[in-house]
Amino acid sequence: MQSHKFFGFLAVIIIFNFGTSCFAQSAVNYTTRIMVGDKQTYSSASEFSMQGDVVNRTVSYYDLSKKLIRKEASQYKTRPLELISLKLEDYRSGSLQTVQKQSNVYVIKQRKTASESLSETTVNAPGVFSASVMVQLLQQRFDALAQGKEQKFEIVVASRSMTVEMLATKERTETIHGVACVVVKAEPSSMIYRALAEPSFLYLEQAAPHRLIHYKGILPLPDDKGGQLNGTTISTY
Repeated sequence: MQSHKFFGFLAVIIIFNFGTSCFAQSAVNYTTRIMVGDKQTYSSASEFSMQGDVVNRTVSYYDLSKKLIRKEASQYKTRPLELISLKLEDYRSGSLQTVQKQSNVYVIKQRKTASESLSETTVNAPGVFSASVMVQLLQQRFDALAQGKEQKFEIVVASRSMTVEMLATKERTETIHGVACVVVKAEPSSMIYRALAEPSFLYLEQAAPHRLIHYKGILPLPDDKGGQLNGTTISTY
């Protein structure tokens, strides 16, 4: 198993999934610059709407010519935090992934290219979070993280139809882009998986609602040929 193939699942999903325990205040539209080194390679725009305790989120990804190349549409509950549905489509390759929560099961359908048929799998989900709401989970546990208490939780990795236990820990505090943040390291708890994958670093705003300000690690989408990119993201609210 190659490290970028395994750990890419986390980077692809978490970077733009923004939320907190105070969703009425935090579910606001924002844009993100996606950087490789000092150069911007892509951008994204996130839009939210709310119906009671249910959030509808759309994330649109663009290349430098502002062409739409990828879109994610998801719906999730805030209390308790739970994914309802997700659709992720890449218009360059034709890849498609859908996730639907049905009772204690996640139903996953996916293909890698437009010419492929959709495969369908299920993953048992009692007590398991969807990776697509992992940032929201970290924000709900922000106080414990800020106090140095490590957080473990299990997530379903839709691209691999499996579950993985994750470990989140506070690395340090840092002011970045003029915002005081707690830097959280997220990685699999298994030493075997850690050897195959590099961690991600999420810069969560110290002040409520603990927005995701900056990210460092594997980037949330591949390049035009499907290759992995490492870099940073910068969000503007």
